[in-house]
Amino acid sequence: MEAKIVSLSLMLVLLTLATSTEASKYQFLKLKETNIRFYMQDWETGLKATVFPIAGIPNKPWQVTRFGTVMAIDDKVTVAIERNSSQVGRLQDIYVNSALDGTDLHLLVSLVFTNKEYNGSTLEIQGADMFYQKYREVSVISGS
Repeated sequence: MEAKIVSLSLMLVLLTLATSTEASKYQFLKLKETNIRFYMQDWETGLKATVFPIAGIPNKPWQVTRFGTVMAIDDKVTVAIERNSSQVGRLQDIYVNSALDGTDLHLLVSLVFTNKEYNGSTLEIQGADMFYQKYREVSVISGS
């Protein structure tokens, strides 16, 4: 029993040293902040639609405002609000209408940048999207 306690104590000390050594490597690095504004061109109708219902409640219309509807999306991401402005990436995601009253979506989003400066970089976004509000925020959960 005593050997196990010593081994466990030694492991905790080594883990603490490894963690503090790893953290100290980054202590003096200056972090770079990047501010990006972009617009997703999300079109549910027309010849160039980018949003399609893929599942929903049986015997009910599949539409974004109906609880239980799942949508697949592949949107152009642009530098300005105009549909024909320069593309900076693709927003590929699914969302589910997850509110019984139909007012809230749950998003699972991958934003893949295609412009020169950030080509191949990604942002992973997830969270609630109360789409009746003019301005909404969602969480960036990871990226590259």
